[in-house]
Amino acid sequence: DGDGIADEQKILVKNIAFGFKDRPADHTSNGVTLGIDGWLYLAIGDFGFLEAEGTDGRKLQLRGGGVVRVRPDGTGLELYSNGTRNILEVAMDPLLNGFTRDNTNDGGGWDIRLHHFTGLEDHGYPRLYMNFNDEIIQPLADYGGGSGCGALFIDEPGFPKGFSPALFTADWGRSIVYRHQLTPHGATFKADQSQFLGVNRVTDLDVDANSNIYVASWKGATFNYAGEDVGYLVRVRPKGLRLESLPDFTKATNADLVTLLKSPSHRRRLEAQRTLLRRGLDDATVDQIKTVMLDKTVALPSRVAALFALKQANGGHQPPGSKTPRDTNRGADAPRSPGLTEALKDTAIRPYAIRAAADRWDELDPTLLPLIQANAVGSTDLRTRLELAVAIARFGKADQARPVVAMLTDEDPIVRHTAIQSLIHLQAAEACFALLDQTDSDAACAGSLRVLQSIHLPKVVDGLITRLGKESDANKRRGLLVALCRLHFVEGIWKGNSWGTRPDTRGPYFQPEPWAESDKIAAVLQIEIEKSDADPAIFLTTQLARHRIEL
Repeated sequence: DGDGIADEQKILVKNIAFGFKDRPADHTSNGVTLGIDGWLYLAIGDFGFLEAEGTDGRKLQLRGGGVVRVRPDGTGLELYSNGTRNILEVAMDPLLNGFTRDNTNDGGGWDIRLHHFTGLEDHGYPRLYMNFNDEIIQPLADYGGGSGCGALFIDEPGFPKGFSPALFTADWGRSIVYRHQLTPHGATFKADQSQFLGVNRVTDLDVDANSNIYVASWKGATFNYAGEDVGYLVRVRPKGLRLESLPDFTKATNADLVTLLKSPSHRRRLEAQRTLLRRGLDDATVDQIKTVMLDKTVALPSRVAALFALKQANGGHQPPGSKTPRDTNRGADAPRSPGLTEALKDTAIRPYAIRAAADRWDELDPTLLPLIQANAVGSTDLRTRLELAVAIARFGKADQARPVVAMLTDEDPIVRHTAIQSLIHLQAAEACFALLDQTDSDAACAGSLRVLQSIHLPKVVDGLITRLGKESDANKRRGLLVALCRLHFVEGIWKGNSWGTRPDTRGPYFQPEPWAESDKIAAVLQIEIEKSDADPAIFLTTQLARHRIEL
């Protein structure tokens, strides 16, 4: 009712962490961050969860750490990024880049890593980073020892140059809040690090709509209960700060709120968007928001805020309390977000329009996919190519995978990695075999085999064996053998047992188990060992050891 005190409690996702009887209170499910796209981004520690369930009955399992997202009404639960260790918070910037400061595994080769999250990617913990490091997303930085905790992206007015927009991370082990300036580098960033604030046992930080930074300390607390007199909060603000007064959002007109979408403050833009969505959008307000979205003179963060205001209002997933009737139509029958067609033709906002078009599994309009491809295929913009790879995966049409297959040789490692993950999700074996059969490019062969080695289907095993029997090129033969080695095992069924704080890092599976095709693969590998000359035999023996296969 607007008095600042909660009137009710609702469980949005149940069983998204283990209870105290099963696990200690660390490496668990942690911070929640609301993105300008209306998703809640959840930081999940590597103890994971066995069977989380949203309000719509959608279930998810995660054995490991990563980023999970869900709508504010508890629907749409899904895995966004995986392969992290013990992350505590995801900092989301206004353009939907996610960042975090991960935790060290105390001497096991995984130190404080600064991650960038874009969707679909695998950061490699614990299965891949030690022995299959070329298959993972590399961190923006590795900072050695410490204990990463909170993370915050600040895009607020009144700060000195270099302090906004900027990423801030908290390190509990070092008792320091760090500032990171991010410089675009391909589809990702280069990050620096400088000390911003020393706070004893710092755990987290946040910023409000008046540019006040609040920093939390865990001083005096221990890993066991130490009483109530622990910790403190610090407030920091720019010296001499003068801002426009914070409006009363509940009393502002719709036109005022649309104007606030153009505010230099991300917090104000976000609250204006949420207030509009709670009220519901009449036709006049929709037109005003569309004008902001398509105005090339407006700052990109404001245009993105407007884009996702229209997406959320038109998709039928407004915030709790919205007065707009919920549209239960889906797919091609669901109304298209106003201005989306025009936005897809605008190079500046195109990648975000692609993201909006594929944002919800249950709101996909298949008639949009040709339009997306017509405007995005062959783009020189890396973010556009990345979002295209993610979008095609979300549309789930393997017969539309050709543009993603072309990205297997992309110049950018983030785009290449995302393309591989997209094709794995699509189970696009036929497209990858077609590429493998028609190319002599080492990069194209490597990319297609990286996909095929992750698709556990009998037809994939048979296809690899057939090609191995005919192939004379030494490099291709090595790639085919590696793919067969990878397919020898599957990841075993998890029953909830803990892997502790120092899990097995040998990989490529944590719990390798045989499946229906294992014996067939083993027989082929045994024949190859027996008939090979010294160098090929040594190579295959090495791969068998890497993949923990005993013939």
